[in-house]
Amino acid sequence: MKEQLLILGSLFYSHLSLSLVALLVGTLISIPLGIWVSHQKKWQNLILGLSGVIQTIPGLALLAIMVPILGTLSDWSEANFNYKFSSIGTLPALLALILYSLLPILRNTVTGIAGIDEDLIEAADAVGMTPKQKLFKVELIMAMPVMFAGVRTATIWVIGLATLATPVGAPSLGNIIFSGLQTKNYPLVFAGCIAAALLAIFFDGLMGLLEKSWQKRNWKTLKGILFFFLLLYSFIFYKGAKDIFFKDENKIIIGTKAFTEQYILGDILKIIIEEETPYKVDIRKSLGSNLLFDALRNDQIDIYVTYSGTIWSTVMKEKGLPPSSKALLSKVTKYVENKHNLKVAARLGFENKYAFAMTKKKASKLGIKSIDDLKNFSGDLKLGTDYVFLDRLEWKNIRNLYNIDFQKKIVMDPTLMYESVHENQVDVITAYTSDGRIKKYDLLILEDDKKAIPPYHTMLLLSKRAFTKRPMLLKELKRLNQSISLETMQDLNFLVDEKGKSTKEAAKTFLSNLKKRP
Repeated sequence: MKEQLLILGSLFYSHLSLSLVALLVGTLISIPLGIWVSHQKKWQNLILGLSGVIQTIPGLALLAIMVPILGTLSDWSEANFNYKFSSIGTLPALLALILYSLLPILRNTVTGIAGIDEDLIEAADAVGMTPKQKLFKVELIMAMPVMFAGVRTATIWVIGLATLATPVGAPSLGNIIFSGLQTKNYPLVFAGCIAAALLAIFFDGLMGLLEKSWQKRNWKTLKGILFFFLLLYSFIFYKGAKDIFFKDENKIIIGTKAFTEQYILGDILKIIIEEETPYKVDIRKSLGSNLLFDALRNDQIDIYVTYSGTIWSTVMKEKGLPPSSKALLSKVTKYVENKHNLKVAARLGFENKYAFAMTKKKASKLGIKSIDDLKNFSGDLKLGTDYVFLDRLEWKNIRNLYNIDFQKKIVMDPTLMYESVHENQVDVITAYTSDGRIKKYDLLILEDDKKAIPPYHTMLLLSKRAFTKRPMLLKELKRLNQSISLETMQDLNFLVDEKGKSTKEAAKTFLSNLKKRP
């Protein structure tokens, strides 16, 4: 419990600092821009239109777009100025949140100034006020309530959207929400949601109090709130500068994808590294496959666990039928080590590949044992699948080799697939072979006789920086080679997904058993 509270506290601060910095920068951009376009009518529709377009982009999509954009800019910067910056983590999240904050503040600034009584403007002109005097003594004062409303709206939007920063590698309260959803730890999800909601409510209320203090000329309260913000921002910028200019050279960054198995493996690596080496570990959870690979080859993370079939199909972008298991593993290893200067520290010993699965009862009733058998019935069956399978090489190969399709294909969260097939909401699912729920729901894995699905050997990859500058890592992690069987991984996943254990508890269970081996 103590450790979970510490993690929640750390993520709460990360969420707070990310949101407040984005709001500050967004406000500093939007208010001057709003003032300018209020007096430049020909630009007003264009600027407001562009900010409106940004707002129509879904929040998660806007965050995701930032990664390739920054990656391209980083490569250009390195080629021209020999300077490379991170395309994952806080920077893409911060830029996306800044863009998302622009519209409400900008629009309300323009609306507030446009709504000022013309008689006041004429009176200001009549007494000989300069444009600058008129702006600060009339326009901004009269528009302030509307501008405050825009800032309050942006505050709620940004704090809410910051929970989606997790998939681009920025720590936030989204970390515990995403991991809680994947591991069915709903109290964790609830804690993350409540914390984010309380944060939004608190700062919305604080901005409301600031607005009332301004309107009632309650200078004491106004100064108190401004002093609070000054202290808060001073601490945020001090800590941020410290993290940038005084990096902890003993920190190892592990990246994981967004499912239970990856969280468990991340905790196994963390425990080994922190117990056997002088390094401290920071885990970046719930990242995408391509994002992780790019981050590793650019030394933005140090370690992550991947699968040979993922590298083969999504990174190497190979087409057609995969070669034999041994040949594919050899080609993938040579590709990552020779082309990208990475290191395969260990092959963990199990595969987590896609497979079609059915309840044994239904499979027996229809006489189905393989995908080839399935094709005779698939036109009347419903398939439940994850978000990406239908766009992957595996589905193209299966469709072409087996001449198979389904009556209906239902895309759903992977955590829901197993229960759906068990309750006959779908007939077939694209299961993951190391998932513990295959045993729980007594599912039959259909044979892939034509080898349409590539093998998915589990591989532990190190960045060039990690294995060249920290040789102790390679030495310690090599002991994981061939250490995890398919049955062992299924049991560990089952402990978390169905028994309610934390991923760290599952990791400790594995390491305890590993130490007992001869």
